[in-house]
Order: sequence, then C-alpha cells, then structure tokens
Amino acid sequence: MKQYIEEIKKSLKQKCYISALALALVIPDIGGAIEFPEYKRKGKKGRELRNIKAQYSAWFEKWVQPFYRALEGSLDNNLKDRNNYFTGEMCYSLRCKFLHEGNAKIEPYGEKNIKLEYVFELSINGGECYGEISEECNNVVKKIQYIVRVNVEELCEKICKGAEEFCKERKQDEFENHVLKIIDFSVSPPKIAPF
Repeated sequence: MKQYIEEIKKSLKQKCYISALALALVIPDIGGAIEFPEYKRKGKKGRELRNIKAQYSAWFEKWVQPFYRALEGSLDNNLKDRNNYFTGEMCYSLRCKFLHEGNAKIEPYGEKNIKLEYVFELSINGGECYGEISEECNNVVKKIQYIVRVNVEELCEKICKGAEEFCKERKQDEFENHVLKIIDFSVSPPKIAPF
C-alpha cells in the first residue's frame, strides 16, 4: 500500500489530480480486502464472493471518514450519519462512477418519500463545503437539495493519511498479495521492482 501512497503524493505534487484521485480511490479497496475479509456475498451461482462495497465502505468509515465531520446538527438524517458529510458509501459510489464511467455523478442518499436532489462536486484550489436547501409546503418538506463539494487534493491526502495509520497497525505480510510488481527491462539483468 505504501507504493500507492507514494505515487499519489507524487501525482499531487505534479498537479496530476485525476491520476492521484484514481489511485486514492483504490486504497479503500485494498484496505477493505485486508481488514474485512469476512464481508462476503453470494454470487449468481451461489459462490461466496467478496462484498466489495461493504469492505470498501467499512474501511473508509474507520480510517478516513473521521476527517469529514460536519458541524453538529448541520445535516439531517438523509445522510447515514448526521455528522459526516462524506461517507464510505458516498466514496464507494464516487469510486464506481469515476473508475468505471469517468464522472463524479454519485447516487443520492436519503428518504424515499422526499424528492432529494443531490449535487456532488469535486474541486481543486478551493475549500470543501456542504449544505442543504429544503422546500416546504404547508410545513411539509417536499424537496431537499444537498450540496457536497469535496476537494480532490484533500480527499487524496486524507485517504493517504488513513492508509498510513492503517499500515502502522497491520503486519507487513498482510500486504504481500497487494503489491504491483513490474519488470524493468532497462536494467541488466531485468529487475523486478514493486511499483
């Protein structure tokens, strides 16, 4: 995992935000697989498979989500936890949308009986923000618009910080199946380097 953290930091330093974000969104996958192997689901043929969403979300919530604490009472129960404006489930949705569709149109969360409009934005060179606008009719909430803006640099840094703390608490051998090895043919004899 350390190799990924180093590459993310290099990408941020070079202002390669898309590369940094792509790698950062992979870290909770790796961490979730290591820390929560018991999270399983049944596949179509009855085979037991990783529950990637559950692993990813649980790892993010433990190691990164504490950095996303909202002001007390600033959001209502349309988010899983009142005090977190960017959750593991939201980050998992960002991971899926970004890595598989090339966008950041994450899914809305909340109560089904209220029309919920969810505006999620990624930013650079600016702060993060969150808030809500609600529309009422006869004292009944008809529509809620949530706005969440997450700074890409800060998200990458927070994921890296959580991953560094995670690595300190784990045994090194737990990471041996999670290292990318690339053969470098420019050196003689070819060297296998962990990248």
